[in-house]
Amino acid sequence: MPDKRFIPIAKTDVESVSPGASTDILASDIEPSYPPSLFRIMVSVDAACLFSAEIYVAASETTYTVYFNSKSDLTADALYMFDMLVHSGDTVNFQIDSAETVHLLRVQEILYGG
Repeated sequence: MPDKRFIPIAKTDVESVSPGASTDILASDIEPSYPPSLFRIMVSVDAACLFSAEIYVAASETTYTVYFNSKSDLTADALYMFDMLVHSGDTVNFQIDSAETVHLLRVQEILYGG
């Protein structure tokens, strides 16, 4: 049987940042290198807060705010992982809803190599 595996591409790796409430965490938006694909997001924060993505969809020229964790606060010092699908023309950034510190935010684009 041929070797089939998932291949990650690091999109961002942020540590100990305090972006402010409802402010983009990343200095610039990220986009998929090989759309359509999957962004796998790992995040940890220092206090309870909502975590969201700002997704700009070029085809409709619309920005959507979508919340992770069923729009419930993340627990302080816990580690979370989320997946989101991204398509050609999508750009993404992330926000928290309060002036807290993001311990870690890592995003990988997951490709299927087989």
